[in-house]
Amino acid sequence: INKFINNNKTQIIQLYKYEYVPYISEFENKIVKDKNIPHIYSEKVKNSVKTFMSNVFSKEKPNEINPNSQYYKNEIILNEIKQIVNKIFKNEKLLKEENEKINKLILLKKTRRKLLQEINNYCINNINASLLNELSFENISNLLNEALKVLQIEKDFESEKLVLNFATSFYQVIGDNQKKKQFIQNNLINNKLFTKYEFWKELIRYNIIDEMYNQKKYNLFSNKKGDEEKNNSRIKEIVVSKLNLHINYMIDFKVRFSLMKQI
Repeated sequence: INKFINNNKTQIIQLYKYEYVPYISEFENKIVKDKNIPHIYSEKVKNSVKTFMSNVFSKEKPNEINPNSQYYKNEIILNEIKQIVNKIFKNEKLLKEENEKINKLILLKKTRRKLLQEINNYCINNINASLLNELSFENISNLLNEALKVLQIEKDFESEKLVLNFATSFYQVIGDNQKKKQFIQNNLINNKLFTKYEFWKELIRYNIIDEMYNQKKYNLFSNKKGDEEKNNSRIKEIVVSKLNLHINYMIDFKVRFSLMKQI
């Protein structure tokens, strides 16, 4: 057990420090599948890892809050993300350390979604946020490019939805008269993800299901007998609406017509 912990010490600290839940589960599965650990001891290893973590944090951070607490998880990381997002929109060049921090946030689903959601919140609170100056345009282009690199190997429909929305909404004005709009999608258009049938099919399905879930949550579907036709009509509206939205996305990203017909 001690050998396993020592061999994986860095990974254990990194995962538990920020409570990256999906990766902790993946790591715990690794413990269970490790051939050097008899199955009957796998739970003991998990408990030893937790003991090890509590010892690490009690020695390294005696005066700080518990890294696994709700405060640490929500407040500290969220404040860091807010600071980064504010700087992204302020026409300031990001420092090397800030770009590195963004890339780390993007790597993990939990913090990636927080980052993209904070950008979305900024846009909701600032009417003209979609019109970017030169450095902000560059900052967001780089951020979305990094996100797409990860999304090529990890399914995260919520992040994909936000990336597409930002790419087709954010723009800068160029040209002598400052009248021509250049959208961020132009900097992302060559990404291979947009040429994949599975990407579009699964994303459309996710967005339809997500919209149906939201409408059910707000009681927009009827539970009364005899209202099946009304509910079916609402479902058709959702499907058509989401198909139209994604067809426009596919046109914006110059997806080949044969792939669009398949969808």
